[in-house]
Amino acid sequence: MKLFFTFLLSLTLLGCAFQPSGTPEKADNVPPKELWKSADNAYRNQDWQLSYSLYSQISDQLTDADIEFRKGVSAFRLGRIKAAEQAFESAIEIQPSHKKTLFNLAIINISRGYAFLNEYNESLPIQERPEEIVDILKALERFSTQ
Repeated sequence: MKLFFTFLLSLTLLGCAFQPSGTPEKADNVPPKELWKSADNAYRNQDWQLSYSLYSQISDQLTDADIEFRKGVSAFRLGRIKAAEQAFESAIEIQPSHKKTLFNLAIINISRGYAFLNEYNESLPIQERPEEIVDILKALERFSTQ
C-alpha cells in the first residue's frame, strides 16, 4: 500500500511540473537564482527543451549575457536557428565582447552563407560553376570538419 501511495504521489508531482502540452510550467513565483540553477542543470544534462524554457523565463526577469548565450545554445540544439540568433544578438547587446556568443553567431552566419553559396553553385550547370565559389565551398567544408 505504501508503494502505491508513493507511485501515486510521484505521478501527481510529475503532473504538477508540466502543463498539459508537455512544456514546463512558467514559474512566476520562483526566484531567478533558483530558476538559474535548474536551467544550468538542464543545460549540463543536455535537456535543451527545459533549459531553453527556463533561460527564457529568466531572461524575462534579468538582463545577463550568459543567460542569453545559453538560451541561444539551447535554441540552436533544438533546431530553432532564428531563436538562437536572436538570443545571441541579445547577449551581444548586453556584452559586446562575449567571445563565445560572437563565435556562435559567426558560425550561424557562416553556415547560412555556405548554404546560399552552395544553393547558387548547385543551380548552375557543372561547367559554368565559378572556380572561386567551388574553392570557397571546399574551404568552408574543411573548416566545418575541424
